[in-house]
Amino acid sequence: MDERALKYFEVVFQAGSIRRASDILHVAPSAISRKICELEAHLDVQLFDRMGRRGLEKTESGDQLMNYIKGLRLREDDFMARLSDMHDLRAGTLRIASGGGFISDLITNAITSFSAKYPGIRYVLNVAAGDEVLRRVRDDHSDLGLLLSFPISTSLSRIPLLETLLSCTFQPLSLIVNSQDPLSKLNGIEFPRLQSMSLALLNDTFIISQLTKTFEAQHQMRLKPMLECDSFDSITAFLLAGLGASVLPAYCVANEIRNEALTAIPLLNVRHNNLSVDLVVNKARERTDGIIAFSKYVQENMLAFHCSDPMERRLTRKSS
Repeated sequence: MDERALKYFEVVFQAGSIRRASDILHVAPSAISRKICELEAHLDVQLFDRMGRRGLEKTESGDQLMNYIKGLRLREDDFMARLSDMHDLRAGTLRIASGGGFISDLITNAITSFSAKYPGIRYVLNVAAGDEVLRRVRDDHSDLGLLLSFPISTSLSRIPLLETLLSCTFQPLSLIVNSQDPLSKLNGIEFPRLQSMSLALLNDTFIISQLTKTFEAQHQMRLKPMLECDSFDSITAFLLAGLGASVLPAYCVANEIRNEALTAIPLLNVRHNNLSVDLVVNKARERTDGIIAFSKYVQENMLAFHCSDPMERRLTRKSS
């Protein structure tokens, strides 16, 4: 089959219209339409139902062709991965989709240590919400997905192509403060004390925020943050500037805790929900040596996959 026609079909399939595909490909709509018609004639099937201004409706034959194209890509990726593995991981690419809260921990602890052993490996890292992480793994745009509570947090959790490679109980939330703050000397803090603090908190789209609200309900109180946002980087900047504190798992600021710029203080007398940290893969993909080796580094080095007291880990680093 004509590779260009397959490429045009794939973009039209994903974009939903020839006009949007034309904008993406920078190719005239007439040229795209002609290639699609040639492909349909070659296969003797109808790939789309033409619907005028409402765009295109995918047919069952179109769905089957898209699955065929994904299968081709999957086999090509597996072949390239095996070539890399045969060379003792001296080259190759790992594609990782991750929730934003894991990035500091992932880069500081897993990727840094893995790169020291396998410097020839390159990484494609996509930061996304939980559902998008799963979509990327399901659709084979990412080899590994890192997110909170895969079995329960998303409508995509029952997709048979996905399975959990690693899972760990979610690390308790801590009060994160600048290490120059007098509070950093505390070994623990009661949640009600946070009501009088200057806080930066994630908005309601995050599971961490939802968990914080359960603590508020437990103590019949409400926090009024100085800053509410959808960015872990913004909260980290807020903390490093000494503007106040935040409520996060320690792994979200792993690099800053490692460098002793920030400190994690355990929250006392709060009940945590049964959440987990999960590393997921596509069942249809071969588990290459690269995926297996990297998952071991994730399990051994990422703070998110260690459920011990973050304060204890901080003190251990200071004394070492």
